Amino acid sequence: MVSPVNQKGANGLIAEYRAALTLAVLLKSNNYTVKTDIADLVKKLGETTKRVANELSVEQVSRAMGQGVAIGEYLCDSLLTLPARIGLELSVEYLRGCTFEVDPVGNKTNSGDPRDLTITAAGFGISHDLPVSIKAYASDVSSLGSKSGRATLSRLFLGKEKVTDAEFTQVFGHDATEYLETLKMFKNSAKKFYASAEAESFLQEYEARKGHRKVNNKLRRKEVGQFFTKEYGFVSEHKLANLYVKMHNFGASELVGKTVNEESYIDSFKFILGNPQMLVLDAKAGDDGVVREVVNSYVNPAYRKLNSLLRPGLNVVLEAREKSSDIRVELTREGERFQGLVLAMWKDGTIQYKINSSVDVE
Repeated sequence: MVSPVNQKGANGLIAEYRAALTLAVLLKSNNYTVKTDIADLVKKLGETTKRVANELSVEQVSRAMGQGVAIGEYLCDSLLTLPARIGLELSVEYLRGCTFEVDPVGNKTNSGDPRDLTITAAGFGISHDLPVSIKAYASDVSSLGSKSGRATLSRLFLGKEKVTDAEFTQVFGHDATEYLETLKMFKNSAKKFYASAEAESFLQEYEARKGHRKVNNKLRRKEVGQFFTKEYGFVSEHKLANLYVKMHNFGASELVGKTVNEESYIDSFKFILGNPQMLVLDAKAGDDGVVREVVNSYVNPAYRKLNSLLRPGLNVVLEAREKSSDIRVELTREGERFQGLVLAMWKDGTIQYKINSSVDVE
């Protein structure tokens, strides 16, 4: 039997659709007017589960369903009893007279848009939209989204997402040249891997699960990284992490406040973090599938501390770890500090900020 691979985000997709369905059903059962077609949500949940289930174990699918139910119940309880808890400064009585739409939108948004669910409450000639980012994790650490490492540096310090190699290396010098060369080496190595005999066992296993050999996230497979290391003698993400830290810290110390407007830097950093001011609901469930907590970013101390620092005066310092793809992150502003973030570098140069929602805050 072929063991399933845990595709990043697969459980979150299931939880997103299950949360939408649960919320719509609960609102209707509480005699609220719901415009959303519940049968359509049932269909979408089934289609999504079928599409990603071969990347998850039966237990993981069940856990994701339970996490979605918990988030849907949390949202319904908030709308019925305490709307301010989820950022709606509206009375319970007002919402009782509204018509609701529940729209799972995660599959429609791009990588820079963290929305997974949009709740619309319309009434009295006014429409109120509540965007929600849904997460379904087991541990206290959750991803804030992933972005291209090169694009994030360009956005932060050059004010645009896409720049030429010449523009990039002109600002960041030799480190940028080495970074781009490493990325090129990795991509070429990946092509070699998939064309080699070494890839055959991986492709056979993948085809047994997916029914085809068109691999998604081709560059992030561990087999590709192992092939690269064997070919070049080092781990790509370790080197890329070290170079990324050097370029970021150079930009933060030399460019912000001089050639880069501080407001622009803050806006770019918020974008890279997945706009954490949006309502985030993260259902934490262990291997047993039991949801122990729904973390609400509007209430959680770690999220609140992070958001309080994302203003002019912010200092962001990164520190590479020896032979590691994890990067230490420290945020400071006017004597306040937050150390609840970590930055991970992937094999292909993608970065991923993560937040620890249980970290002690000063």
